[in-house]
Amino acid sequence: MTTPGQFTTTATQIAAALGKSPRLIRRALDGITPSGECVVRGNLTSQWSLEALPASLQKELEAARIKRILATVAALFNEAEPWKPEFPWRDVDNAQQTDALKLQRALLPILERHRSPILDGSELVEIGLRNYSREFGRDIAPDRWRYLFNRTLDRDRGAEQFHRPELFLPGNLKRASANAQHVTVANATDFEPLNDCIARFGDPLKPNGAEMDSLWTEAVELFSEMVDATNPKKFKRRLLDFLWQRAPFLAASWNALRVNFDRKVKGESSLLDGRELKRGESRAAAISQGDVDIMAWHSAQNCGGRTAQAVRELAEQGSKSGLTPETVALITAPKKSKSHVNRRLFSIVHRDSELIAPYLLGKKAVDDATPSLRRDRGNLRSMHVLTADDFTMPVYCFVPDGKGWWNLTRGQILLMIDCRSLKIIGWSLQPERNYNSLIIRTLMNRTCAQWGLPRAWLFENGIWKNAHLVKGAPREWNEGKSWAEEKPGWEKLGVRFIHAKKARSKPAELVGGLLQNWMERMLGYCGRDERRDCPEVTKRNKLAVEARRVEPHGLFLSFEAWDAELAKLIGSYNAAIQQGDILRGMSPDKAFEAYWPHDDPPTALDSTCWHLLAHYVSERIVGVEGIKFKIGGETYIYRDENTSALRGKTVLAWFDPECPDLLGATDLKERNPVLVRRENKVDFLAALDRDGEAGRAYQLELEKAAAHNAYPKARFNVLKAKFAPTFRKNLVSPAVFDVAATFTAQRLDNDEKNKVDNRRRSKVATNARKLGLPTALVRQSDDQTAEGLDMMARAERAMMEADEEIPAAPSSGKKTYVLKPYGSGKREYVDYLVKRLTEFRAAGQSFGQKFKGAGTFAPHITAKIASSQLGFDPHDETRFDEACAYLKSKIDATILGKRNTANGSPNYHEFESQAAPTTKANL
Repeated sequence: MTTPGQFTTTATQIAAALGKSPRLIRRALDGITPSGECVVRGNLTSQWSLEALPASLQKELEAARIKRILATVAALFNEAEPWKPEFPWRDVDNAQQTDALKLQRALLPILERHRSPILDGSELVEIGLRNYSREFGRDIAPDRWRYLFNRTLDRDRGAEQFHRPELFLPGNLKRASANAQHVTVANATDFEPLNDCIARFGDPLKPNGAEMDSLWTEAVELFSEMVDATNPKKFKRRLLDFLWQRAPFLAASWNALRVNFDRKVKGESSLLDGRELKRGESRAAAISQGDVDIMAWHSAQNCGGRTAQAVRELAEQGSKSGLTPETVALITAPKKSKSHVNRRLFSIVHRDSELIAPYLLGKKAVDDATPSLRRDRGNLRSMHVLTADDFTMPVYCFVPDGKGWWNLTRGQILLMIDCRSLKIIGWSLQPERNYNSLIIRTLMNRTCAQWGLPRAWLFENGIWKNAHLVKGAPREWNEGKSWAEEKPGWEKLGVRFIHAKKARSKPAELVGGLLQNWMERMLGYCGRDERRDCPEVTKRNKLAVEARRVEPHGLFLSFEAWDAELAKLIGSYNAAIQQGDILRGMSPDKAFEAYWPHDDPPTALDSTCWHLLAHYVSERIVGVEGIKFKIGGETYIYRDENTSALRGKTVLAWFDPECPDLLGATDLKERNPVLVRRENKVDFLAALDRDGEAGRAYQLELEKAAAHNAYPKARFNVLKAKFAPTFRKNLVSPAVFDVAATFTAQRLDNDEKNKVDNRRRSKVATNARKLGLPTALVRQSDDQTAEGLDMMARAERAMMEADEEIPAAPSSGKKTYVLKPYGSGKREYVDYLVKRLTEFRAAGQSFGQKFKGAGTFAPHITAKIASSQLGFDPHDETRFDEACAYLKSKIDATILGKRNTANGSPNYHEFESQAAPTTKANL
């Protein structure tokens, strides 16, 4: 409680003394018990004694006292009166008033935000310099701007009354006239409510109509309260002087201000601007709604929403337009320009025309004009809802066309996305423009094999909704039996289907757009809208490849390379942080792990029952051609040794869309399971060349046709889990387990057999190529052929070993050299002769020139010398005999050198004897 004679102060006074914001002082006094209360402007306000203030504030007040050279701290509060210029605002020169108002407009945005923690000092200075330049039309130095800014804060003294224009006046004031009237400080305090009203204006210098009405209302109420306590005439004059000084925008002159004030005092209705009250009221004759409908329909239907054109055409028709005479007169009245339309008429007709335009354009336009709903994912967890959609990515790749060239294609990619985390958990890429239900179903199966069953699929319409292989079995087929001998289907497994009605309701559209943001850097990028934003380099390269002027290598990615790059892009997308409302600073990888439902995990589909979801079963008769049926326009025929004993019988055929090459078959009680291989079409002329190269090429083409033509071999990639997801344990009956085990074992045996055949075929081809044998001789590539080639290879190695030096009897001092005769492989035999000739020359013998010393030349040097002397390449197979004769003559000449004549008659050309298979020469 305040004791008599004790000095107290309010938070506003402390702020003014320290030059701080009252808000900061009140925050510092929070929790400090007030010493008393006082009435300020009709409100009860707390007071504190100096001793009750926090120590921090006492230190700041003491520092301010020392800085201002005052005797006591209390003197700070006596000094903290509102700053005022040498003479009142109304007496200041008009030019200085104008500059002050400009400076107020330039500094006001900065003064209001200079304590904001968001903007630092340099940003405030930069904004202030731009505002000053805009108001004054000239630049100012930063130091000068800081001086003006700090001067304004010093004059305000923490009161934050920046609506006062006198705070922005210059230091050397000039009077406008010698007889200027004054409003004393004592009088100004009587009009503090008016000051508060002006301070609340959005722009104190340019208030709007509502703000000026509120000021008039405040002035009239204040005059009504004070008229009984004071002299009415004197108070009225003082009030008008104050309004003319502080609010000159109310009237053009002081006398006009007085007249307007008298009118508003006489009647309350005069307090508001009548023009504002009447704004929007229609005083002209109303336009018939029927006429508005005719003009709006004509504008939207026939003029594409151009209302001026519609009104002009209806005016030309006159009474035949169906409009009333009054409306016809209105639109046919003289006008200043061709496209001028009465403003009132235009606002009514054009609005209705825009409203009905979407319904004329079609369903998509209506959907775009329909408001969207915001979805709350708070209760959604990972794997609750999966969505998938197809995309034509903006990157061209090339694939062989089968005719010696390449086709450029953008292909199709199917993305499988988790709706909660927006993570791409599976995808499929195929080069064809269109995809079928087999690809969709296979992607679904592989995703479920990795992550388990979702609660719902969110798909679009079209093939995603109507394809039997997506939602169930194909026509004339049933879903495979599983738990409790029921037909599962997806919906019987607890998985529901949701089909989006609009594209914007599919999360896949968002993910596809984000993924494409990573593709601008790829070779062959063609833009999101190829017709408008395709890079010029891609256009040129595409035309060059299609015209067969250049090969696509280096200009575009191959399909395999694009497949690998796409995997990297998907990994980058899944690892990138997203700041939207869905993920809130997490990456799709992190969100998928964070929102995994460990308390209620999805059901896992393991190898014990996976075939139940991947297969469809139908009763089929094993006929002459085997098991035959048709799905999606494609004929499937299965027959091999496993169907010979089943001819004429009815079996259960189990079809797996993920592996159409094999068909499971059981009896009607699901016993005795076997796997049957698929039959492929035969080339029409294959019978003419069964044992030749055409037969081998045909076998290869069969594999290609099965992989690419019968059904497009899509590359399916299910991203591996980066954490250990939990799954619900899957229980199946023993009978179901046995069937699955049999199918799995036979499929593994078939795969292993194919691998062994491929390895043997590759080995046979390699050995035949080394031996120089024609490909037609090893077409079968069976075990007997492989064994025969091994024997020939061993014989070849034995003959090579025989070429080594065989020393004669030690007493003779002679050496015998054996030349291998030509058998097969012309290039290899020439290399052999070159090597032997190099060995003799290395022993110091002559080769057209006198070379001495061992190791002077290597075989490739010998080959170059031979090529120079012959005049052609020794490896030219068309001149093989000439090259061999030359090399053998040089070998013989080297052997019969000057040190080799002691043994009698020369043996020149002796190695060409028909009786002996080898050549012997003695040194």
